[in-house]
Amino acid sequence: AVLGHKVTIVIPDSVSRERMALLYAYGANIIPVPVEGSKSRLQSCLDFAKAYTSEPGANRWQPRQFESVANVTAHQQSTGPEIVEVLRRHGLEVTGFVAGVGTG
Repeated sequence: AVLGHKVTIVIPDSVSRERMALLYAYGANIIPVPVEGSKSRLQSCLDFAKAYTSEPGANRWQPRQFESVANVTAHQQSTGPEIVEVLRRHGLEVTGFVAGVGTG
């Protein structure tokens, strides 16, 4: 959105007001999605996004970060080495790794 592209973000309706405000400030259109039945917040958003991008005549695309091999490859080839290099420049090294799902 900052670069002038129209960006719509499908996000759980339980996300903090501050996070939504930040996304709005960057120019994104936000679609808050409630949890459907026994689905997780993530699955509710993924299902909504799939239907939203599949609407007839819709010129919409979704990155599918959880399904994309390119997403993993980009982090292996770029993000990981970048972190290691920055640490080295400061005389530090990676001594452990913790991975989480999502951003919250």
